[in-house]
Amino acid sequence: MVGAASSTIPHTRMNFSNFGSRIDCYGWGENVDTATSTTAMPFSTTAYTGGFSGTSSALPIVTGAALLIQGIAENGLGFRFSAWQMRALLSDPATGTPSNNPAVDRIGVM
Repeated sequence: MVGAASSTIPHTRMNFSNFGSRIDCYGWGENVDTATSTTAMPFSTTAYTGGFSGTSSALPIVTGAALLIQGIAENGLGFRFSAWQMRALLSDPATGTPSNNPAVDRIGVM
């Protein structure tokens, strides 16, 4: 599970976000640019939107970070990290960006 925070600094937990002891990391929960499509003529599959939000936008950000780390590990070290190792890497306060108020936000690090 991933938390969602504001896109602006300082990152604060969005009011709809997951939070608590099971949340280890967060991503932006607003203002995320992503691909979109149109459902009316003329159909387009090359359009973009800047309004992707929620934990639905936060999770792919964290997933992308995990994939990049796995690729670097496989290429440079010859192996992939286990799920537990990846969780430890992504949730490490020494290398992640803390939220505005970690004790209150309870969404881990980005």
